[in-house]
Amino acid sequence: MQIHMLPAEDGDCILIEIGSQPYRILIDGGRKRSAEDRVWHILKSLSPVKTPMIDLLVLTHVDGDHIEGLLWLVKQQQFTVGEVWFNGLEHCEIAAGTRKALPALAEEPEEVDATLSIAQGIDFTNALLSRQWKWNERLPGNVAALDPEGLLNEIPLVDGWKITLVGPTKDKLARFAKKWAKEMENIIKEAGAATLRGKNVLVETPSERDVRWLATQRDTPDKALPNATSIAFVLESPNQKVLFCGDAHPDDLVEGIRLYGGGNLPVEFDAIKASHHGSAANNTSEFLTSVKTANWLISTNGSRHKHPDSEAISRIVSKTESKTLHFNYNAATTRLWESARLGTHFDYKCTFGEDGYLQVKLDEE
Repeated sequence: MQIHMLPAEDGDCILIEIGSQPYRILIDGGRKRSAEDRVWHILKSLSPVKTPMIDLLVLTHVDGDHIEGLLWLVKQQQFTVGEVWFNGLEHCEIAAGTRKALPALAEEPEEVDATLSIAQGIDFTNALLSRQWKWNERLPGNVAALDPEGLLNEIPLVDGWKITLVGPTKDKLARFAKKWAKEMENIIKEAGAATLRGKNVLVETPSERDVRWLATQRDTPDKALPNATSIAFVLESPNQKVLFCGDAHPDDLVEGIRLYGGGNLPVEFDAIKASHHGSAANNTSEFLTSVKTANWLISTNGSRHKHPDSEAISRIVSKTESKTLHFNYNAATTRLWESARLGTHFDYKCTFGEDGYLQVKLDEE
């Protein structure tokens, strides 16, 4: 498995290559500027060039830092995709029991404002329909979600690899369908707010005592409804498994992981993509005690919301096992953790990408 953390500014854009072909999975697209300036050139340089360029495209949810770049990419004619997983409004309504089929193709909408992620979701829906790519076809009920009866949805890929969905729940998808417009209005207001609302934004390397204190702060779960719809899954072969969290809520992740682990916690993974760019509200103590890993993948340049949160990283480094923090950006909010003193004390090390690109290769044992 090779994981490419691509330039995404404050968002996620992750390319995974597995198997002998290789089989390629692209998770989210970051911001449009990064997709246009960097990601598209990286994708076109992939060797060997094959059709489709991307075998599986996953849009975890419709926040702008995940959808914006993908919306630009899907309109490039050279960008070809085998299948797409994405829960649009229609799928939220299916989860709510109010819709049984996908809508007809709508007229191409006008260009939307970059902050309107719900409007971008509609635009993305129309772009997918116009390209006629396979969309959620292999997913039970055409929805990417946990089975309400507690059954695991496993989707086979290639060479023994498979994906197991661990989120979102259908209940939260249904709630999002009902509150879509109102929640989007709240998001827009939040995006314009200048205050950090009590975040512990560090400007210098903390002491060991600071880390222990920070690990106890802002330890309550995320309640933002769009994040509740985020697709989360385990990508695994007989010898490897990696948890990709999107921006999922920590309580939902714990329940999905408990189900995945047959009721036993913690579950060990070869790597974990930290939820919501290392947000404190998504990387709570409850979630972190449910998992073990030697590799944490954290995608953000620290703009807009100043992720990763110091409280979340403090909780991660405080875990007892030896670990590596893989940051795709060397930014003010990430480089302060590159401390030999803290690394020795808490048994961790850091790796950094170059201009937002970092390749993480996980070899099978």
